[in-house]
Amino acid sequence: MSVILILARTRRDGVNRARLKKLMRARGITYKNAARACGKSPSEIKAKLEGILSFTVEDVQNFYRLLNLDAPAASEIFFSKSA
Repeated sequence: MSVILILARTRRDGVNRARLKKLMRARGITYKNAARACGKSPSEIKAKLEGILSFTVEDVQNFYRLLNLDAPAASEIFFSKSA
């Protein structure tokens, strides 16, 4: 009997994706809304939020504006040591 393990490809880039998704839900922002605001496709936003793709500096700036974050909140989300 063999066991197959499937490991999710996720980035360890310091982005607290769970917190980011929670904040998006709380503010009613969908992947489609975020994609439109960031100039990306919804599938690309989904891949970034699932850790398949990394966030660029431009992405961080776009989410900062989209979510109307202050510096401490942005720092907690995008530069988390525990992510």
